[in-house]
Amino acid sequence: MNRTLAACLWAASVCLAPAARGGILFERSLVVDRSVNIFTTSQFDLEFVLGDAFFTPSNPVKLFDGVSLTPANVGDVYTADITNVPTFQSVANRLTDGDDQFIRLVLEESASGRKEQRGWRESGFFLGYGSTVSPDLAGATVEGVQLRIDQFTLMPNSPAALLPVGPQVEVLMTFTVLGTAVPEPSTLALGAVGLAMLARSVYTRRR
Repeated sequence: MNRTLAACLWAASVCLAPAARGGILFERSLVVDRSVNIFTTSQFDLEFVLGDAFFTPSNPVKLFDGVSLTPANVGDVYTADITNVPTFQSVANRLTDGDDQFIRLVLEESASGRKEQRGWRESGFFLGYGSTVSPDLAGATVEGVQLRIDQFTLMPNSPAALLPVGPQVEVLMTFTVLGTAVPEPSTLALGAVGLAMLARSVYTRRR
């Protein structure tokens, strides 16, 4: 192949490369808090439940099931992908199937079973993702999910008169989906046109 044409083809492929490489696909902050501490210990289990209903889904898929947290875990990052979670492909499929189902975050005290829960429809959880109107990450390739513990405030039980200002329990997290987005049709078209123009230019110069 002509070296100039090869260089043009390589340059065009670089223009399309962002759609072909995995990276941060989606990221958002999550909060679980309580104004009154109903817990008696500092050990908690955390999980996300994906399914067709909030409380009792008929098709539940769990993410980060078994992650154990204490205030000492601030700064820790937990990663789930196909290498360490046998059911991860089911998670990836659920996040990209285009169905507006539910995501439930559960923070449960290990000793007592008392829990705090937060939940969303996927259309609300992924609100603002790209320019798509799909309720989830439809069409994307999900390669992994990360959860970073940014803050864990756990004030001890105390008489009402001595309660401090602010939440008694507050856990701040960053939820990150890693993968490859669906390239916009306009981007693909622009890349194809650019590639054709480069090839034509090289061909014309050779004649």
